[in-house]
Amino acid sequence: MQEWAEKLLAVQKLDLQCAELTAKLTALPVRAKEIQSSYALEVQSYKAVEASVNAAVSKSKALEAAGAKLVADKQDFQKKTALIKKNDEYRDAMARLEQYDVDIHANEEAQIVAIDEAEAAQKTLPPAKAKLEQAKAEGNRQLAVLREQDTAMRDELAKAQGERKTAAAAVEPALLAQYEQLRGSRTANPMVPWFVTVDNDACGRCHRQLPPQKCLDVRKGARLTCDNCGAILYGE
Repeated sequence: MQEWAEKLLAVQKLDLQCAELTAKLTALPVRAKEIQSSYALEVQSYKAVEASVNAAVSKSKALEAAGAKLVADKQDFQKKTALIKKNDEYRDAMARLEQYDVDIHANEEAQIVAIDEAEAAQKTLPPAKAKLEQAKAEGNRQLAVLREQDTAMRDELAKAQGERKTAAAAVEPALLAQYEQLRGSRTANPMVPWFVTVDNDACGRCHRQLPPQKCLDVRKGARLTCDNCGAILYGE
């Protein structure tokens, strides 16, 4: 391989490394948001369980309060029946007392069901909370790993960028400018090389077949480009 090609390859290797590191760094915030969103869903799930528990407990307490009021109302009404002297009024009062008994019994039955439901609901809270705490711990661990990766990759990127400056200084200015113009085009993918070898008589970038004479000239060390994609060619 020609010396000029080795020097440009060294630059390209560092460019591709920098592009890969930059892409990974760009992906880290996206991954961090995914982790945070996952934890937010766990929080939402826990709050739903908590709301269900609170609703069950509130229902039980409301029935208990309603039952206490029924008993108090019955006792108060019983006191008033002592003053009733007319038979028809007395019969109505007895019927009303019987209705109180029916309502109190129904309330007691409903309280039993509500208490069971509240107790069952409360049992779901500890495991839900444990799951939430586990999700929080795991999320924090993953975010810590991302922060470590961010620091490490930034250091690696800074090192590669410094090495790139040194390597670029060794390349012929006109050749470097040609290469950088290709990499700097709007449609250029920074992850795809622009300085490529001839592979099976085809361009190593776009894989379009090259004229036999061009392949021969490239292998002899001529600085030529692909007529299709414009990539700079070199021979091994």
